Amino acid sequence: MKLRIKSNTLRFRLTKSDVSQFREKGFIEDKTEFPGSVFCYALKTVHGSDEITAEYKDNCMTVYMPENWVHDWPEARVGFDHEMPLGNGKSLYILIEKDFKCLESTREDQSDNFENPKEHC
Repeated sequence: MKLRIKSNTLRFRLTKSDVSQFREKGFIEDKTEFPGSVFCYALKTVHGSDEITAEYKDNCMTVYMPENWVHDWPEARVGFDHEMPLGNGKSLYILIEKDFKCLESTREDQSDNFENPKEHC
């Protein structure tokens, strides 16, 4: 699982095995280690909700996704997004999507990424 952060935008990109694990367990997380601390980021399903939400607590950022959205993903769609109100006219934009193979060469291992739909135009 990859995480991209810019200002008030979070973008999670999941490989095939990430999506499979998320569908099966309802939870997936990864960590980045720093000297003296660890930053955790996670996706978790939540029952009874109809929107994506997020929280940051104890050095872990958790994004909650409605449980019923996960069952037919990724067959039915590329991903999900939501603009979460923060108050004072601000919001947090959250995007959760498939991680596609790059069209140009890269050093990154892409063997577990989804086929890029633009590859077969």
